[in-house]
Amino acid sequence: MMKPQSIFTMKCTSWGILFLMLSTAFFALHGGENSPDGDIIIGTEGSPVVLDAESLRDPHTPAEGYRWDFDGDGNWDTAWTADPIESHVWGDDHKGKLSLQTSHKEEIVDIKADGDGKWFAIVNMNHSNAQSFTPVHSQICKVKVDISINWGRPNAGVDVHIRKELEGPDLTNASVPVENIPEPRFIPFDKWPVFDFPDVSLVQGETYYLVVTSMMNAGGNYEIHISEDSYNNGTNWWQYKQKPWVEEVDGDLRFALYACEDEIQTYEIPIEIENVSPSLEVDCDAEIDEGNPVYCSAMVTDPGSDDLTLIWQFSDGFQRQTTHFNDENDPDPPESPWGTFPFEVVEDVTHIFKDDGLYELTLTIIDDDGGVANKTLEILVLNVPPSVSINVLPVEGTVLLRTAGEKWHDVSIELHEDDVLIAEGSLTRYPGSPNDQMLDLTHLSVNISRRYSAIVRYTPEDDPVNGQPNGANPCWIVLKFDDQEEVWIHHTFNVQHPETHIWEVDLTATILSHGLTFEATAHDPGADDLTFHWDFGDGTNVTNIYPNPNGSYPVTIVDTVTHAFPGSGTFTITVTVKDDDGGMAQVSYILTI
Repeated sequence: MMKPQSIFTMKCTSWGILFLMLSTAFFALHGGENSPDGDIIIGTEGSPVVLDAESLRDPHTPAEGYRWDFDGDGNWDTAWTADPIESHVWGDDHKGKLSLQTSHKEEIVDIKADGDGKWFAIVNMNHSNAQSFTPVHSQICKVKVDISINWGRPNAGVDVHIRKELEGPDLTNASVPVENIPEPRFIPFDKWPVFDFPDVSLVQGETYYLVVTSMMNAGGNYEIHISEDSYNNGTNWWQYKQKPWVEEVDGDLRFALYACEDEIQTYEIPIEIENVSPSLEVDCDAEIDEGNPVYCSAMVTDPGSDDLTLIWQFSDGFQRQTTHFNDENDPDPPESPWGTFPFEVVEDVTHIFKDDGLYELTLTIIDDDGGVANKTLEILVLNVPPSVSINVLPVEGTVLLRTAGEKWHDVSIELHEDDVLIAEGSLTRYPGSPNDQMLDLTHLSVNISRRYSAIVRYTPEDDPVNGQPNGANPCWIVLKFDDQEEVWIHHTFNVQHPETHIWEVDLTATILSHGLTFEATAHDPGADDLTFHWDFGDGTNVTNIYPNPNGSYPVTIVDTVTHAFPGSGTFTITVTVKDDDGGMAQVSYILTI
């Protein structure tokens, strides 16, 4: 509890000033941690601070109304209220003062006509009395009238009306029940019945009427007392059975009119609203395969109207930072209690870990007043084994036909792929070098899943005679591969041996025995080194290693090897690919030569 400083007092009577000089005002703050600290009200942004002004009063007159200016800028944030308890939430941290005003009604005698009683007039259902008056003050709140019971026990109370005209509408009115009306005649001033009506604003110096009536019609009468001392600013009137009012010139009603003015006192109270750090909830995939994106989502709440900066830090070095403005467009000023609070931000982030391992994500939240919150999660990234496929590349080469021996003899050739003719031609032996006369039959792209054969025919009987009917012609099918290696397949045609005139040859084994090129393609989603191990099924193997020093991912490696098999047979070629984390893939190919 503390004593706030009273900085301004408005409107006091002389005895009211004395009351205020003697008064001690207190301010109380309730609510657990929101308790006063010395002479400062302590609160936190975004949480209600309960303010209690109940003890702010002088020792004689309690405060009847309260209003608050929460930021001390001179603009009152609440209307006047009779409740001394007020709750307010500051949307941002703040150091300053709040202002409190209290008010209570100060009663001032406006008119007092209490001269000695001279006579009385009856007041009942048929008899009414009125007194004109000219107010000194503008705010009138009650009147005392010298009225008592004449006889018996009237069955209704007494009503008092304030009117601008005698027959005009009521500006205000009040009633007193019969139980509160005294019986003696010419009662003392302190016993006069009090008619406390809602405050009414009158114009100073103008004439108004105080009208006294009653609805009693049985059980007795009331009498109202007239003074022999005239009230200089008014006239007494009476009325019988709703007839025109009659002016009474010999006296005036004994009455007292009271003005009620608000006495206002202003206090400044230091206040300190502390910043509260944001809170967060963050969720990520706890387990993910390398090369796949991990999805994270965060929901951040700040009780104040702060800008929020989110810093995502992954332990593999990746970092992202974003700032969310409270007003969506511009940075928050140092104090902004008028902003949006609580302020909530939802943000998602995706990230790909390039290799397996146990990683951490730390999300740090910073508000624009220095409040910090963070949370760390573990993410397990699993190794994914590589995948591999194998392919046998075509054998590329040229098929040529060469012949020598007796001149003028010719040979023809047919080349078949799976018994389908794919090339043909003929060659005649002329004088000169056989090498210059070779037939370039075709360029051959060998599909190893197919078989290749050739038929060469020798027809000497229709050739020009070369001096003698005898003779022979050696012949070669030349396979010239793209690696410049040549294989010569030989046959000799003899004129005298017809069985040699047709030469059929299977080229498949010869081609495959030359050597095949295998291609293995491996893919790994992580940043791994890859090792290729080839087993050709003939007792030989080859190993090739591909490091990944730059840590690039995903990794795709094509490993190419050439192998010549020792002869005919069926061979199982197996390639095994391993990554540097133990992941493995294997594929096989069966080759028959």
